[in-house]
Amino acid sequence: MVFFTKSAIWLSFLLLSTVLFGQKGMGDAKGLSQLDSLPNLSVIEGVIKSVSTGPCELSTGNSASGTHIWVLSNDELYNVHLGPTARIKNFVRKKTGQPLTATVFRTRKLPKNHYIAQKIKINGSELVLRDGYLKPFWANKKCRAIWK
Repeated sequence: MVFFTKSAIWLSFLLLSTVLFGQKGMGDAKGLSQLDSLPNLSVIEGVIKSVSTGPCELSTGNSASGTHIWVLSNDELYNVHLGPTARIKNFVRKKTGQPLTATVFRTRKLPKNHYIAQKIKINGSELVLRDGYLKPFWANKKCRAIWK
C-alpha cells in the first residue's frame, strides 16, 4: 500500500510539472501559460537568410543549444527563436533561401526584431511549436509535435 501511495504522489508531481513549466519569457520566473494574459501574435512573411544553432543567451529553458532562423522581410532582418536544437533542427535544416510564414510573439524583455515562433510554415509544411497557450510541444512528456 505504501508503494502505491508513493507511486501515485510521484505520478501526480510529474504530470503537474509538465503544465507548470510552460514557455518562459526571457528572464521571467513564470511560464507564459501561467500568466493572466498572453502576448499578441504577429505574422512575419519573408525569406530564410540563415539558420543558426548553438547556445542561446536569451533562453530560459534547460537546453544547452537553441535553433534560430534569420528572416528577411521588407528589408528588415528578424531573429526568430524556434526552440531546442535536439527537437527541431531537422525541420529547418537546408532551408536557407526558402520563403517562410511564421506566427510569432515577443516578450517585453526581448531585443528589437527578436521573436519566438509559435508556428512556422515552409513550402506548405507547417510545424506547430507551441500551443494556443504558448506552451512548447517539448514540454509534453512524449515530445510530440503537431504536423499538418
